[in-house]
Amino acid sequence: MQRIGLYSHKVKSYVPYIAPLFLADIDNRDAATARQRLLAVGDSVGVGPPQLREDGFISPGSVNASVVNLTTATLGIGTLAIPFAILNAGLVLFVVFLLAQAWLSAVSIREIVSALNTTELSSFEEISCVLFGRKLAVVVEICILLFCFGTAVSYHITIGDLGWAICRKFLNYDQLPWFFASVFSSRTGFLCTLSVVVLLPLCLFDKITELRFTCLIGLGCILATVGVVVYGLCMEGFSPEIVDHWDDFLLPRGFHQAMSALGVLTFAFCSQPNVPTIFYELGDRSIANMTSAVSRATGLCMCVYLVIGFAGVCRFATLTAPSIIQNLEPDFDNDNEAVVMAYGLLMFAVSMSFPLNVFPIKLTFEQLFIHAGISNVSGKSGMVAFLVVALSLVFAITIPNVTTIFDIIGATVGSFICFVLPPAIYLKILSLSGSLFCRRSGKAWVVLVTGSLLLVIGTLTTMA
Repeated sequence: MQRIGLYSHKVKSYVPYIAPLFLADIDNRDAATARQRLLAVGDSVGVGPPQLREDGFISPGSVNASVVNLTTATLGIGTLAIPFAILNAGLVLFVVFLLAQAWLSAVSIREIVSALNTTELSSFEEISCVLFGRKLAVVVEICILLFCFGTAVSYHITIGDLGWAICRKFLNYDQLPWFFASVFSSRTGFLCTLSVVVLLPLCLFDKITELRFTCLIGLGCILATVGVVVYGLCMEGFSPEIVDHWDDFLLPRGFHQAMSALGVLTFAFCSQPNVPTIFYELGDRSIANMTSAVSRATGLCMCVYLVIGFAGVCRFATLTAPSIIQNLEPDFDNDNEAVVMAYGLLMFAVSMSFPLNVFPIKLTFEQLFIHAGISNVSGKSGMVAFLVVALSLVFAITIPNVTTIFDIIGATVGSFICFVLPPAIYLKILSLSGSLFCRRSGKAWVVLVTGSLLLVIGTLTTMA
């Protein structure tokens, strides 16, 4: 009979007695192994570069494919709010926040991978059920659903705003057939069409690696948009406010503004819900290879945030809007070719990133289907994707401005999933062998305490 606890996709249901059985199994037979594996994480990273044979630049299951998926999952519409975050926090504090968030994100992802590698389970839900019991597993599922769905709605809204602006600019409705004119003459019609033709098919893929080329193209579009912002700075020059009063932009504009900037950066580095899927799709699955992918993806995201943030603030100064797209609207209306191209590229990039918010939801329901013994999991997963896209579309149409709701979800659920749950899992595994305060637990404690503070402060600031 196969051992209970350390295998994937075999738990039949979240029943009250599963967690005690699992904990007993790990505590009695696997504590020493778990501790040795966790303690070996740091040493394995320093041995040397991971040896992974890749047949192509982004071949399926390669480290490069994981870098692309992680970077695309991280870079999204949060990138557009970075200039406003610099304006609120000041350049000095923003750099401190940026470095801190990047470090927290990298460490938390490494802790997730360590837990996946140690327990041989494949999702947050399974690990949470094993270590903390059924109730927390349900909480984790709800948090993942809320976080990813809220992000998907915000992506849907951004796609609608950008795409409809492009339609109004380039389509001559008088010359279009009646059907197409009626569809594309409204934001609702455009969103419905794009959701059915583009977003839903992308969300029906079974694996994230199947989207590696579209993700790479989407990543290129985001980088091109950053390039357009930099190009605008080169053409228009620095704002007189920056030139004459540059020292006013070094320090934060207030406590509430600084906390708002911190919330933006918290969301900007949230890719943890996709980590289990990306890790288990690695061809040579190891902590070293995943750590390499995380380091490269985090470094690229930091560079992008610094470039677009600095360029945006230097050009627009105190006029910097919550989304840099708002600052580019006059250029778009005046037929600035670079900005028009940026609108199109950004819409494409956000569309390519949209499925990465749906995959964790699909994975959550797949776990529930498997646990319940339901057959045809692939077909049921497709139905879940359809419902997520449909509900996201409804919210994007009926509530076109979800800034407050989105901030609350990012500050609470996002902080919990990304910076509280991963170190808690890591420390729980260490505690099973009596090593809760060992040398390797130091970083986990820092992430846990910092994540808890972000959770509390972010929630209070958003609700104030």
